[in-house]
Amino acid sequence: MKNHQFNLLFITLLCFNLGSAQNPTFTQPAERYVESYGSGQNLGAIDTATEMGFGSKIMVEKIRAIGSPYIHDDYQPVRITNYENHIYYCRYNAHSGEMEVKLAEDNIIALNNNTPFEIEFTRTGTKYKTFSFIDETNTLQRGFLVVVHEDENFSVLKKQEVQYHKAAESYTSYNSNKPAKYRRKSDVYYLLNGEKITSLPLKERKILSTYEAHEKKIKKFFKSNKLNPKKEKDLILIAEYISSITTK
Repeated sequence: MKNHQFNLLFITLLCFNLGSAQNPTFTQPAERYVESYGSGQNLGAIDTATEMGFGSKIMVEKIRAIGSPYIHDDYQPVRITNYENHIYYCRYNAHSGEMEVKLAEDNIIALNNNTPFEIEFTRTGTKYKTFSFIDETNTLQRGFLVVVHEDENFSVLKKQEVQYHKAAESYTSYNSNKPAKYRRKSDVYYLLNGEKITSLPLKERKILSTYEAHEKKIKKFFKSNKLNPKKEKDLILIAEYISSITTK
């Protein structure tokens, strides 16, 4: 009974604090399942039942596929900004871009990406924040990004994504059917410089073309420091340098 009252209080506070600017998104209790496909293969399933704002629009999706849309399948302890005095349990759906919060066994909410959230996983120290950014397809997006590094001058962010591949039937008797599967894509990095978010590629050539106006300086910086942008520690140094020369 106490847990039920607390959950209602949390949802009420969330609506009150965030609803005036952006309506929060709540996920209704949804049936979850795990099935087997063939011998020795584990399947993940995703059910999404979402109520937009205070309306009654509900979408339910069930997908049977190898792999998982989640970065971690289990719900892990987190602290949520403005609710630091309580530990919640979350997992990030890198396919749908939703951060799920498990309030009770049959009560799961999906936080609204349009609201300013900051979530830190206490076991790993991994921090997620909501941002607006232009993705690799040049499309404006709003969602959760991992904060790789942040200070008062700049931040390095990364987008985690899991791609869904549909099942494919074989057109010949020599090949077997391919089951549906989730596959983790390579992370995409961004530089937050002031209030502007720009792409931070993992190849020197692409970095130079992205920041073409400062190409000579960046190229010299690469050469003198022997940096590999595929290493996060080196990417942070590169981002720090780009921030210092683009804000002058």
